[in-house]
Amino acid sequence: MAKRIINAVFISLVLIFLSAGLLKTAFFPNDINKLENRKANKLPTLSLSAFLDGSYQGGVRDALSDQVFFAENMKELYNKVNSAFVKLSVSSAASSTVMSEVREYIKVDDMNLYGENYDHILYNPTVFEWVVDMLNVNIEGFNGIISALPETDFYLYYVEKETDINFVTGEKSGIFEYLSENINIPAEREARFEVSDFAEFSKCFYRTDHHWNQEGSYRGYIQLLDLLGINEKAIEKGEKIKLSGSFAGSKTQSPGVSSFKEDFYAYKLSYPEMTITQNGEETKDFGMQSEYFEKKADLPHVTYGNFYGGDMGEIIFDTGNTEKDSILIVGESYDNAILKLLASHFYKTYSIDMRFYNAYMGKDFNISEYVKQHSIDKVLLIGNIDFFINEEFIPEY
Repeated sequence: MAKRIINAVFISLVLIFLSAGLLKTAFFPNDINKLENRKANKLPTLSLSAFLDGSYQGGVRDALSDQVFFAENMKELYNKVNSAFVKLSVSSAASSTVMSEVREYIKVDDMNLYGENYDHILYNPTVFEWVVDMLNVNIEGFNGIISALPETDFYLYYVEKETDINFVTGEKSGIFEYLSENINIPAEREARFEVSDFAEFSKCFYRTDHHWNQEGSYRGYIQLLDLLGINEKAIEKGEKIKLSGSFAGSKTQSPGVSSFKEDFYAYKLSYPEMTITQNGEETKDFGMQSEYFEKKADLPHVTYGNFYGGDMGEIIFDTGNTEKDSILIVGESYDNAILKLLASHFYKTYSIDMRFYNAYMGKDFNISEYVKQHSIDKVLLIGNIDFFINEEFIPEY
C-alpha cells in the first residue's frame, strides 16, 4: 500500500512538473536564453504546412528545450561534465611531443582549440564561397540605404577575427576586400581591425569569448577616431585592472568547452559627463564599469555584456556639446565596448542594433526617417562578419 502511494505521489509530481513546464512554455516564455546568450525559442504558430513538413514539431522541441523549468541548469551541468573530460584530453595533447611540434586545430564539438596550450576556443574559418550570396544581399541593402541618404557621410569599419583567417595555413577569407570593393562608400571612409596572425589575435581577443578584449577594443577606438576624422585627443587607457580570474565567455556555451576559464582585465577609463537613454528610458549608465571597479556587493559574474553594456535596440548618449557632430552607429555587440569612448567625441551618439530594435521600441527602424528626425551628420556601419551576412542588420530606408 505504501509503495503504491509513493508511486502515485511520484507520478503526480512528475505530471505537475511537466504540466507546469508546458504552461510556462505556452504562456510565460523567457525572451532570452542567458546560458547561450541568444533569443530563447518560443512555441511556433501551428499551420498545416508546418505540421506536415515537421518544422512545427521541431519548433516545439526547441521551445521546450529552452523554456521548461531548470532547462538551462541541466544543460549547464551536462556541459561542465563533458568539458572536464575534454580538458583532460587537451592537457595531455598539449604536453605531448607530437602535438607540440605540429600546431593544428583540435576539434571539439563545433569549435576548435588552438594556441600553445590549446586554451583558445575558436570558431571555424570562413569559406568565402559559402557566404558570398549573403554578403551580396547585405551589400545591396546597404547600398540602397546609402543612396537614400546622399547628404549623409557613411563609414565602414570591419572587425576581423578568427573566422577571417586560418591560423594553420595563414589563408584569409577576403571578406573585407570584397565589401570594400562593392559597397558604395569612399575608400577613405573604410577601415578594418585587421588580424594578420594568431599572435595578434590572442593579444586582442578573449580566449573564451567571441568579442575583442580591452586591448582590441581600445585599438579599435583609436582607429575609429582617425577614420571618423576626430582630431581631439583620445581618452587615455588608464590603469589595467584584473576584475576576475574565472571569466567564462560566450564560447564556453559549447558543451565540450564549458569548463574553460580565463582572466578578465579592463582599463579604468575616465569618460566626460553625458546623459544616457536606453530603449527610450533615461538610465544611470550603460554597462557596469564603475560598479565592477568599485567592487560593489552583489554584482553578477563579470561578462562582456555586464561590464561594457548589453545589446539594446536603441542607446542615445548626449554630451550636451552642440558644437560637435551627431553620429548614428549601426552595429552589433562589438561596438558595445567602445560606444562610450566614441560618444565622448560627439554631441549625440545614437546606437542601433537591428536585432532588438523592434522588440524594445515596438516599431520598425527606418534609417532615412531616423537620420532626418535626429539631424545626424555621420553614419557608421560596424561589425564582424556576422553583421555583414545577416539580413537582420539591414534597416529599412
